Amino acid sequence: MHEGPERFINEARNHFEKDLRTAAYARITSDSDQLERILVECGPEAGKTYLDIGTGRGYVAFALAVACPGAEVVRIDIVEKVLLENNREAEIKGFNRLKFQTFSGMTIPFVDTHFDGAIARYSFHHFPDAEAAVREIGRVIKKGGFYFIVDPTPNKRDNVDFINKFSQLRNDGHMRYYEETELNRVFQSEGMIYESTFYSELTIPREMNEGYQTLLDGTPRNVRESYKLKVKDDKMEVTVRVMNVLFRK
Repeated sequence: MHEGPERFINEARNHFEKDLRTAAYARITSDSDQLERILVECGPEAGKTYLDIGTGRGYVAFALAVACPGAEVVRIDIVEKVLLENNREAEIKGFNRLKFQTFSGMTIPFVDTHFDGAIARYSFHHFPDAEAAVREIGRVIKKGGFYFIVDPTPNKRDNVDFINKFSQLRNDGHMRYYEETELNRVFQSEGMIYESTFYSELTIPREMNEGYQTLLDGTPRNVRESYKLKVKDDKMEVTVRVMNVLFRK
């Protein structure tokens, strides 16, 4: 692992224990069209077991439970308090095959080839070591199983790494967004086979402060425009391209 991964994991835990509970977070990350497409691409089946990595409030996991009641869905995250709330919600809704469990952020607490597929939506950029993460996910997936990753990717005109610098200013454990070719190379080096991709968008708002202003001042105009940057009063927002990629073991 890279030096000091626990620091970034703790940053993410401290931030998301609070942020995940807000209506603003749900509003930013909800995308019904994208979610429907994810379910179609993954094709969940009754009697099989799926893993939702970095589940947060369970946006994908609850949808899986509704779409395929006969499947077992396990969702893991580092945010213990939020997962306890998720478990209570699942119990109230009668989702007996939907389970929530905390994990360290590095090691998945299940035996080899336990799952028929895994999904990570907006969490891969928090993993301290991409190669180790893919290796660990591949370990718990059965032969022929899938890994579906949903994550923003840098704009091709971003030659100053603006989007990663922008995301790291929030101190939420962000490591980096990967370019598509880089991501494919990492997965394929760990024995995962590329299958398909579709694209969506995510608009990320922020409260302006000195750090963001300094970043914007030092960023070329064409890069700012490539992220559809908007600034008004004390608020700003950028829009990133999201890759929704299906790999197969």
